[in-house]
Amino acid sequence: SVSPLQSLVSEDAQWMRDQLNNTKEEVREHSSILYSLVVSLLSSNDKLDSDVEYLIGQAEGKNLESQHGAILGIGNCLEMYMLKKKWDIELVKKCVKVLGKPINKYKIAYW
Repeated sequence: SVSPLQSLVSEDAQWMRDQLNNTKEEVREHSSILYSLVVSLLSSNDKLDSDVEYLIGQAEGKNLESQHGAILGIGNCLEMYMLKKKWDIELVKKCVKVLGKPINKYKIAYW
C-alpha cells in the first residue's frame, strides 16, 4: 500500500533534500533522482511546486555543491513532471531559466 510508504518516506524527504548539498558528487546525483521520485510520486502538485521553488532558490545561491544538487534536482523533477503530464507551465519556465543561466553568457535564447 502507498499510504504506509508515503508516511515513512515523507518523514525523510527533508533528509533527502539535504543530501542534495552533500560534498560528494555521487551522493548529490543519486539523491536528486530519489528526491524527485519521492516528491513527484508521493506529493500533491502544490507540494511539488513548492519543492521545485525551493530548489530554484538553492540553484541561485553561492554554494557550488548546493547549486549543483539543486540543478540536478530541478532537472529530475522536470522529468517527473513531464512523465506525470501534470505541470504548471510557469513553473517549468522558471526551471528552464534557472537551468539556462550558465549558457546565458552566450546570449542564447532558451524561452
